[in-house]
Amino acid sequence: TPNHAAAGFPTTCESCHRATDQTWRGQSFNHSSIFPLVGLHAQQTCASCHKNNVFRGTPRDCVGCHREAYTRTTTPNHVAAGFSQACETCHKSTRSWD
Repeated sequence: TPNHAAAGFPTTCESCHRATDQTWRGQSFNHSSIFPLVGLHAQQTCASCHKNNVFRGTPRDCVGCHREAYTRTTTPNHVAAGFSQACETCHKSTRSWD
């Protein structure tokens, strides 16, 4: 847990685990190397993004997880206005979306 093969983790165990650890739970995975956990992302549980312990294929762009919010936003209507789906163009991940 998690399934390392399905998650696409490397076979170089030492990239996350230390040989001096008493158990394998001493992982040192650097999430920022893949997706920095800032703002509200830092306050979420792993399972809120990684459904059913699936790590491989988790979106790394805002709209990959927040497409529904983009689509339903009406003030202003993002779809009708043709706003970019690169949310970070206007929004900052360190604050609320407002």
